[in-house]
Amino acid sequence: MKIDTHNAKTVIQLCGFGSVAMLDYLERTGIFFPQIKRDKNRGKRRQYTFRDVLVLKTIAVLLRNGASVAALKDALEGLQRISWKAEETVLEDKVGPLRHLVVSNRRIYFARNRDELVDLAAGNQLTFSFIIDLEQLHTELAGAWRQRRLSLVA
Repeated sequence: MKIDTHNAKTVIQLCGFGSVAMLDYLERTGIFFPQIKRDKNRGKRRQYTFRDVLVLKTIAVLLRNGASVAALKDALEGLQRISWKAEETVLEDKVGPLRHLVVSNRRIYFARNRDELVDLAAGNQLTFSFIIDLEQLHTELAGAWRQRRLSLVA
């Protein structure tokens, strides 16, 4: 079965990188490594899988938001080394669907759901048993606050 891939020129457009030089830098420094290894022969075009492009797009988002990719190198390597599947219709690992990537300081976590974070730099170690959804708490409190105020006026 042939794997669907794209060349470097298409990938930089999909990810929003300015040039292929960024791909070169990410590969040379070991921050990113493509799933399909290329021969060192000149004239051989690099090919990137959907999963590769998703990792690169994630790196691009981190860069646009001021993250130091070099500082996140270990976590990014963990993101690429663990077994997870990314295709046009699927984003999951052996446990189930993946939903969020959480970046904090020099760490990157998969958030499988609202109750579980997995530290990618620590060999998939479960790091927290819960995540507090502040937006949900805010909404609940605002409603209760408003109800309380209305009941005092009445």
